[in-house]
Amino acid sequence: MSNDDELFVDDIGQELDLGGEDTDDDYAGSVVEESEEMRWLNKNVDIERRCKSVVIDSLWKDGNEWDDIEDYKKKALCERFGRDSDGSLPTALHAIAKDYYHDYHKVPQPKLIAVLKYLLEEKAKAKVVEQSILTLADSKKGSGLLILLGNEADFRQYIPDLVSDTNSNGRNFLHYILLKKKNNQYQQLKGFEGKLVIHAPKRAVVAQDEDGNTPLHYAMNYDYMSSQKSEGYYKLLHIWIQRADADRDGDPVKKAGLPNYADESPYMAWVRTREEQKLRKKKELERLAEIAAKNAESTQSREKAAPTPTMESEQKQQPQQQQTRSGDPHRARHHYNQTSQPQQQQAEYAAMQKDKKAPYAVAGSRVGRSEKPSNAPRTLRVQPPDPSGARVTSSMGPPPTPSIAKQANAFASKKGASAALSSGAKKGHGEGKSDATAEGDQSLDEGAEKMGETLRLYYLRTRPDLEARKLLYGKVASDMNIYLDLSHLKGLAADQILAFIQRLAVVSKFDDTLSYVSIPSFPFVPVKETPAPKRYTANQSSRRENAAKPPKGRQSLVPMFDKLHSLGVKKILRLQVDDTEYPAHTDEAIEKALTGSVRDPLAGDNPIRRLIDIEAWDWRKFDLCSDVIQYAAPQVEKMHLYWSGNPTVLKGWASKDSIPKFYATNENLKTVVLHADQGLEKRPRAEKLVALFVKNLLENSRSEWMNVLEARQEKMMKGKSDHKKSDGGKLDSRQPIDVDVKWNSISGLATEATNKTVASNRPDVPQQHKWVEHLENFRGALKDIHDVLARRNVTKIRRVKVAVIDDGCSLGQLNWYNDAVKVTGVSYCPPQGDENIPWYTSSGEHGTTMVNMVTRIVPWVDMFVMKLEDGVSAGGRTIYPRSAAQAIEGAISHGADIISMSWTIKHNQSNGDSPGIAELESAIQKAKRRGILLFCSASDEIDEGATGSLPYSAAKKYAFRIGAALSYGQRDAATEDHSSIDYFCPGNQVAETWNPRSDKTVQYHDGSSVATALAAGLAALIMHCAELLRADAERRRDADPKWYEILEHNCDGLRVRSNMKTAIDNIKADGAPDDPKFPPVWGIFGNAALAIGETRDADAKMKTLEEVVNQLTLGIDLKKTAVPLRKATVKGRRR
Repeated sequence: MSNDDELFVDDIGQELDLGGEDTDDDYAGSVVEESEEMRWLNKNVDIERRCKSVVIDSLWKDGNEWDDIEDYKKKALCERFGRDSDGSLPTALHAIAKDYYHDYHKVPQPKLIAVLKYLLEEKAKAKVVEQSILTLADSKKGSGLLILLGNEADFRQYIPDLVSDTNSNGRNFLHYILLKKKNNQYQQLKGFEGKLVIHAPKRAVVAQDEDGNTPLHYAMNYDYMSSQKSEGYYKLLHIWIQRADADRDGDPVKKAGLPNYADESPYMAWVRTREEQKLRKKKELERLAEIAAKNAESTQSREKAAPTPTMESEQKQQPQQQQTRSGDPHRARHHYNQTSQPQQQQAEYAAMQKDKKAPYAVAGSRVGRSEKPSNAPRTLRVQPPDPSGARVTSSMGPPPTPSIAKQANAFASKKGASAALSSGAKKGHGEGKSDATAEGDQSLDEGAEKMGETLRLYYLRTRPDLEARKLLYGKVASDMNIYLDLSHLKGLAADQILAFIQRLAVVSKFDDTLSYVSIPSFPFVPVKETPAPKRYTANQSSRRENAAKPPKGRQSLVPMFDKLHSLGVKKILRLQVDDTEYPAHTDEAIEKALTGSVRDPLAGDNPIRRLIDIEAWDWRKFDLCSDVIQYAAPQVEKMHLYWSGNPTVLKGWASKDSIPKFYATNENLKTVVLHADQGLEKRPRAEKLVALFVKNLLENSRSEWMNVLEARQEKMMKGKSDHKKSDGGKLDSRQPIDVDVKWNSISGLATEATNKTVASNRPDVPQQHKWVEHLENFRGALKDIHDVLARRNVTKIRRVKVAVIDDGCSLGQLNWYNDAVKVTGVSYCPPQGDENIPWYTSSGEHGTTMVNMVTRIVPWVDMFVMKLEDGVSAGGRTIYPRSAAQAIEGAISHGADIISMSWTIKHNQSNGDSPGIAELESAIQKAKRRGILLFCSASDEIDEGATGSLPYSAAKKYAFRIGAALSYGQRDAATEDHSSIDYFCPGNQVAETWNPRSDKTVQYHDGSSVATALAAGLAALIMHCAELLRADAERRRDADPKWYEILEHNCDGLRVRSNMKTAIDNIKADGAPDDPKFPPVWGIFGNAALAIGETRDADAKMKTLEEVVNQLTLGIDLKKTAVPLRKATVKGRRR
């Protein structure tokens, strides 16, 4: 019993009158013991006193063992006193963590381990999340406790819970240790910290703090990564990323890359901090360059001002200099600063400028001399180095590091160095990514660059398209192409597919890394043979020479890959080419397509002109030579081989000089997938041939790899190897090649067939709706307006942004109107297996039709194609609400002015509570709050009501509900609930725009979906007319500011729902059907088209446009303008 316990018992004994001869000793003892237990169970005694009483007093001072401590005291140490919000400590573990540095480290380690093990076991049983013990210990200098926990195997099972515990700000030990390192000049993560964090479970890695940041957000900080300089750190990040993704299918929310509350993923945090570091270094270079220029100018000025010394003056000056050196030290130092320093500084500057080798400096390199020093005052002083070795600073601030100083001089010497420094910045996070070694910019950290690229590739490999976009580019999903799926173009000619790639490149840029490229088969067009010219011998006897015959195989994919390379594509994670049609591409064509050069089979070294790196090779050509793959994809990780059944081919692939040698020289190669066909042999025999192939491939690969290891070992013994000696024990740890066999249904090579050309006659010019025809005529008149503005050098015309939410848009079927249309998109369809579904394909061409209906009215728009998930059911088309909600959210993020939704979803009790319906309603409400004009279709089923279908039911009396009209404006009887419909537009036998260059038969379309797209186009046309007038009115702004102000309000006001309704209601015509819900466009737009077309006077054309805008905006509320938040969504976002 400790002294405190004895005193406490004495006090209790006095209160109970335990002294005296008549007191029974046993009874008194029981009362005392009972009272002592009551005291320990008293909640008023804080946990710190309890813990010190047992651990410090009993175990350390009194020499007791843990097993000797009473059970009630042990249990009392496990009681919880709440969290740390009130300043108290929750448990005994926290008390030990707090005072370990001062007290508990003195306790004999075996005893302390016993205490900690007991407390941790009880904590695990309680299953509670508490204030982080590890964080508390480290903050109180208790690193010894962390070392103890990390080193002892008995504590290994408790580490995951300890690392996961969070403080009130939501940060666990991973958050803490990374932020601590950052705040302490980016110290390295090593030692006991590494032993603890290596055991961090998934819940710790994906935990979000009060800002939504996971530990990966802090770990990917570029400055922090630059400080680590350790392969172990990057391996740790790999472990965290993979651990966070473990079982992610069962936990779709918590996974690696979870964005924070500012919608910034760990990769985006890496990009941001990378650019911030580069900007800081750039500013530092500018500052140092300015200092160097000032020094050079000051030195030159003094040299010019100094008189030429004579012999007599030099003799007089020598005694003074000797006196200065032997006299007052302060005067000597002052004299040194006055005279010696400029010459010394100039010499150093000249030395650093010597031997210019790069357009801008790199750390440790020599750079060129500045050709023209800038003008600067002469007041700059830089102190010389202290002779004692101490670092001397000046009033100008701390001296720069040598590498920065050298870069500064180069920065001053080269005009445009600023551009060179920023040339490595990532454009759109996908273009122009810099390589620290390739570009020579050593201001970028090689390890940090590698880890950032690794995380980017990890997202591309493991995430569906839409999710990868958000992680790489942010909440506003970028229209950057991160994959290329051309499978929907199967059957088209090669030049048509190439034209599609070119068109897609105009619409949206390509990332330099594509997650996959899928190229379908296409018809073969043989190369025509040209006869060789006749040649004659000396005696005039002629003989026919054989012409060089063109190859019988295909060459068509060469220009396609040339185009991809010109678009900046450097890496394809998964390449799939259907080359099974006869004849296949030649080996030379395959090599040239991927490398830009051709392999010489007889040459030892085959230089590659350029390379598109392939990770997974799936070129579906039978019996393809492995040397071709090795040359075209030297770093391939997974290769697919297609076997026609020829046994010789299998023997060749398994021979030592084939795939085994490739495996030995390419350490990335892990998997070979054999797509086997029995060919002419029976299946059992073919299976035995395949089994023999697998056996030989594994044995020969192992043999070739061991030969490589022996060669490395021999070089290491001679000290000539680039491999570290420490890797010697790991050289043989490589896993054997994984061989996967798949039996195909394809029987041998495709048979030779004659390509058939389908003849088609020119389609008849379709009979258009008069309503559509008048608007198309006005579109032609607007082309004249655009020409007028171009001649006036008016280029800043705000384009109306229209989002069409449908099943995508086939770009090959889109009418571009001489490239007036600008279209991009995002797919919100979930992937099918490993294949994404791109936005530039339309499953039923419904979306393509809707986009063409909008652009035929006004092609000068920014069109956003938001592809949603749909399907076919017995009753027709099925729209999936969750996908539709995501598409609407995407349209909002892209700053759409108009959203067109030509579909309906039944909203009833059976699906009203489904998550997708709730998300869709929420997205529609959000679009309404942002002031976006919504156009949606009425149902073409007469038995449905307005309140029973989405999207209208979520924004009643706000969304424009459009019904179908017949050719003369009559309301279509099949359209339900006419009272809830805002307008009727053509929706019966509406012909597509006739394209004379297309052999496709003109299609006619029915239904309110077509009417909705035309109505959205009409609204966009009204807004575009106002924007054209506003662009031209800039030159009249100063002359008539009041008029311009009204015009500004009219243009902005048209983005308000009530004002747009007023504008559409202002469309009137004499003799029009007496239906206020059918806008007679032939009046205002038809007359204006005639007036603009009849005159050549530019001012008269613009006057007609002004009259159109004035009539449309007559009576709109000038006090109502567009919601500013919509613009801020795009222009004011964080990144």
